[in-house]
Amino acid sequence: MASTTDTAPAIGIDLGTTNSCAAIHDGTRPRVISSNLGYATIPSVLTFDREGGCVVGQQAERQMVLHPASCIYGSKRLLGRACVPGTLERFQPHFAYELVGDAEGFIAARIHDQTVPLVDVAARILRALREAAEAALGKRVERAVITVPAYFHENQRALVRQAGQLAGLEVLQIINEPTAAALSFGAKRDEQKRVLVFDLGGGTFDVSIVELAGGELNVVGVDGDSFLGGLDFDTRLCAIVQQKLATRLGKKELELDTIARARLLAAARSAKHELSGHAQTTIELRCLSLPDGSMVNVQEQVSAAEYEAACAELLSRTHAVIKRALDRSRLRPQDIQEVLLVGGQTRMPAVERQLVEFFGKKPSKRVHPDEAVALGAAIAAYARDGHTPSVVRDMLPMPIGTARADGQFQPLIPRNAALPAEVTVRVTAQPVGTTLHLPLFQGDGSHAFDNEVLGAITFNGVSGKRGPVDLSVTLRLDAEGLLTASARQAGTAQEQTVQLSSNHVPTALLAEVVQSRLEVTVEAPNAKASNAKAQGPAAQGKAASTTKAPTTAKADATGRGPASARKEVEKPGFWQRLMGFFRRT
Repeated sequence: MASTTDTAPAIGIDLGTTNSCAAIHDGTRPRVISSNLGYATIPSVLTFDREGGCVVGQQAERQMVLHPASCIYGSKRLLGRACVPGTLERFQPHFAYELVGDAEGFIAARIHDQTVPLVDVAARILRALREAAEAALGKRVERAVITVPAYFHENQRALVRQAGQLAGLEVLQIINEPTAAALSFGAKRDEQKRVLVFDLGGGTFDVSIVELAGGELNVVGVDGDSFLGGLDFDTRLCAIVQQKLATRLGKKELELDTIARARLLAAARSAKHELSGHAQTTIELRCLSLPDGSMVNVQEQVSAAEYEAACAELLSRTHAVIKRALDRSRLRPQDIQEVLLVGGQTRMPAVERQLVEFFGKKPSKRVHPDEAVALGAAIAAYARDGHTPSVVRDMLPMPIGTARADGQFQPLIPRNAALPAEVTVRVTAQPVGTTLHLPLFQGDGSHAFDNEVLGAITFNGVSGKRGPVDLSVTLRLDAEGLLTASARQAGTAQEQTVQLSSNHVPTALLAEVVQSRLEVTVEAPNAKASNAKAQGPAAQGKAASTTKAPTTAKADATGRGPASARKEVEKPGFWQRLMGFFRRT
């Protein structure tokens, strides 16, 4: 039982797609905190019963086979994704539970006729980790550093911070997962080298290129795929078995119901682990139900060669990400001194062979693939708790920009901008009434609406009676990549903080851009944003090393949380609350 008078040091948390992990630095070294069941990690799975009771972790995972539609799994992939037309249809085939839109316009889960916002799911998982840490340490846990995939966009990072607050944690910092792994790798090693972190986890894939020098860590390149991970490799193995079964039954193809698919997926996950060390394995299932009501016993052999062939397209996608990261950093494979493997899916032998072939050297296994991220987060938490700081300089993984009148994406803060970053733009438009909206997007698409919709900056009290209005807008990203904005109308000296609003669907945003004849030009870009590559790593990060990430309020001020755990308070608009979290207090 946690003490009511003593508080534990800040912990590090790896909030994973399939498994999550917590760690603490004891003053000598970081170590993983085991759960009360003795596990180093807990499954990122949540389920509800008909009475509204909630279960997280191993107990919830055990229910996935019999009640897959009642278990929320893999939700980190969907966290913070706008529920725009076509989105649900794109993602629903990957999940047994129903996907819907929530009141804030994001994708949510629907369980037992209840809409569950995914930020609440993340909060439940974080709370389970916090409680496990309290039980293990015998002290209250109140502060944490939480990791996110490097390729998470603005909305997703903000919601992870919000989830931490809902879980009763003061979130000291949001840090990228590959950066945390590199911290763990470089801890107590006075090395000077360039390392590529290959992070293939359960649901996301990131590549970060970092330079280690004298205890400092500088990120010089980032790329990724936020919908590629171990879950996809599991699905490919399921498809092999399903096709073998169909052939044996004399069918061209074989559809399975929800429970049958869940049972096969669980068996495939175990078989995948066996194939990491054996040339073949056998998947056996008794009484697998078929759509016509009949039962069949499954006993199918799968070779490692078959499995790797089925995963060739997935492996090719990881290769493409590596090449983009190198190209955008203006580096060659021979410029990388070490390749660091992170994430459980890196245990697949084909992953290592591909890296050996490309880089001409065996990747490093000096860190535990499942624990390195949490251990690195614990190192960062130790530093943020007032101990010797680690100097970490990160960068923006994807550009943030707006839409031109023709719908094309216009970057405002470029990819690989060293953080913190700032840019000032001039907005010229003919407002409709007294309100003007500047839409913001983040992503790699050439068309604005191929990217993630971050929302729109709303300007109130403007007047276009005398023609177009001119506004000067400053966008600021802090060291974590969290966004704030301020604006000033030409001819006035008063600056106001403006809010992002998610009340606009993409078609409405585009219509307003066209109607208002919106034009945006970069007025005075900050040097860190515009000259990131020209300055070099040392110059890029000089200001970053002196900037502290914001300390945020605790969960009781958020106005949002799991239905059974939150107080009923007045709820301001989503982006008002979200931007409130960003502001330094």
